[in-house]
This record gives sequence, structure tokens and C-alpha cells, in this order.
Amino acid sequence: MYCRKQFALLGVALMSAPGMNDNIATATNADILIKILNVPLLSKLGENLKELPVDWRRMVDSTREH
Repeated sequence: MYCRKQFALLGVALMSAPGMNDNIATATNADILIKILNVPLLSKLGENLKELPVDWRRMVDSTREH
């Protein structure tokens, strides 16, 4: 028995690995995703993330019921 639920895509997070910023695929992936998706693209996230970036905070807050 399977449960079929539909979830909305709220955003796409792109992590950046050290030394990969000069890679052509890394540079163009974000541009392609922006063109084909209608959701926020949260890019340039690093490994040492101590708190949510402002864009993430806004996205999370927008999904909460008031």
C-alpha cells in the first residue's frame, strides 16, 4: 500500500564545494535552473553554514501557517 501525496517545490539549494566555483558546469547550472524553474534558487551555500541565509529564512517563513 502506497501513500500518494503531492508536495510543492519551494526552492532549490545549490551547495558550492571548495575549488568548484571556476568550473563551467557550476557556473551554468544556476542559470539553467533559473530559466526552467519557477521557485527561488538558493545558491552559494558553503560547508560551514552556522545559520540560515536570509533567503532561506524568508522561504521557510512564507510556508508557515499564520
